[in-house]
Amino acid sequence: QNLGSIQLWKLTNEMLSNGAVQAADSLKRQKVEAAELAPTQFIQVKGGVHSLTWLDGDNLIAGCGDHAIKIIDIEKSFVIKQSILTDNKVPTCIDTAQDNLILSGSEDGVVRLWDTRAGEASRSNKHLAAQFSSHSRFITQVCFNQQVENVFLSGAMDGGLKLWDIRNDEVPLANLKHKSKENKEDFKIFAVEWNGASQILSGGS
Repeated sequence: QNLGSIQLWKLTNEMLSNGAVQAADSLKRQKVEAAELAPTQFIQVKGGVHSLTWLDGDNLIAGCGDHAIKIIDIEKSFVIKQSILTDNKVPTCIDTAQDNLILSGSEDGVVRLWDTRAGEASRSNKHLAAQFSSHSRFITQVCFNQQVENVFLSGAMDGGLKLWDIRNDEVPLANLKHKSKENKEDFKIFAVEWNGASQILSGGS
């Protein structure tokens, strides 16, 4: 099975302060040599890494090609401390909220909500809290509203941008229309983001 890697770089205060001084002082383009910066931590993971984000200051989340979401503790030598199987789905995008909730999108067009705490023992996957099925193609982006954490966005290759409440997996709160002269079937959403609690950005082609 293919191996991928996660690498972590840490910038020193000196590097950051030098960069700020150079940016402030240089009004004309100067020829400088780029510094070579080696990673401070490194871990190999099975299947490669398809998506990556922070869970909190000490842990990160990786969506991997071996159909697992891995929780990795960066303060303890990059140890994989939890692995959540995703029912043979590769997590193509992920986001987190409340230190225990993980959203993942996948190629089957379904958004899944995972709870890192143990769930109902009767479930085939005790960490699966909900599934949101409304897209017809590959999910490209999921994004929690960090100010209203029960609300999230999903964007996909079907051109759909949808607003959801994690408490209702039946239907989206809204289907957000896009203004485009092109054929809707050819439109794809590649990026979504919140600006505060109420403004939504999307990018596509």
